Amino acid sequence: MSRSKPRAKAAPAKQTARKSTGGKVSKKNLAAKANRKTLLGKRPLLIHPCARKKRHFKPGTVALREIRKYQKELGFMLRKLPFSRVVREITNNIVPDLRF
Repeated sequence: MSRSKPRAKAAPAKQTARKSTGGKVSKKNLAAKANRKTLLGKRPLLIHPCARKKRHFKPGTVALREIRKYQKELGFMLRKLPFSRVVREITNNIVPDLRF
């Protein structure tokens, strides 16, 4: 007697969400939709209708964007004279009597 191995079951096919093509809509959903539309028309005047929530970027994204921005610019971030003073001060601490 030869025994055969039991067959593995095939994985079920993935189901994708399908857009509704119509059909019956409950009265509860219709009432909720109508209620939302009326509430949108009665907003308080303090909130601007175009005001949006402030966008939050992942940490470092804005920093990288600023680096690219400032690398493209041709101007100096610091003025030449104050920068040269700082460089002189640091080099004098490391190597005294250095001439520029």
